[in-house]
Amino acid sequence: MTFSDKPTEAIVDADFLVYKVGFSCEEEEEQWALNRLTEWFTDIIYMRLKCDDYRAWITGKTNFRFEVATTVPYKGNRKDAAKPKHYDALRKHLMKLGAKMSEGEEADDAVGIASTEGNYWIVHVDKDLDQIAGWHYNFVKKQGYHITPEQGMHSFYKQI
Repeated sequence: MTFSDKPTEAIVDADFLVYKVGFSCEEEEEQWALNRLTEWFTDIIYMRLKCDDYRAWITGKTNFRFEVATTVPYKGNRKDAAKPKHYDALRKHLMKLGAKMSEGEEADDAVGIASTEGNYWIVHVDKDLDQIAGWHYNFVKKQGYHITPEQGMHSFYKQI
C-alpha cells in the first residue's frame, strides 16, 4: 500500500493518553501536564499519521460490563489501581480537544464501533482492538501496522 492509500482520519482510544501523560507528569504542575497532552495528541494525529481530522473517546463512569459480570466484578483487580495526579484535569482537557465521553461502554468499544464506518487509523494500545481489520497505530511503540481480516480473527481466537 502506498501512503496515499492510508487513512486521513484517526479514531482514538484516548484513555491511554490520560495515564501515559499523567504518570509522566506526576512531579509537574497541572498546566505542564495539559500542555504535554496537547503536544502528544497533536503529534500523533497530525505529525506521525498525517491525518486531517480525528474522533476520540474517553471512558465514562457507566459500562454495560459491570452489569453482566455477575460472578466477579469486571476489572475488579483494577479498582484500587492508582490514577495519575492530574487524572481529572487531563480528561477534561481531552474533552476540550474534542474527545467524547463514552457512556455505557468503554472507549475501546466506541472506537471499535466507529472503525466499522470507514477507513481510519485506529489509535490505541489495547490488544482487544487488534481484532479489527484496518490501519492501527500504537503510540507507546510508535508503530503503525495493518491488520488483515484473517489476522483480526486470529487475534480474536487467541484471546478466547
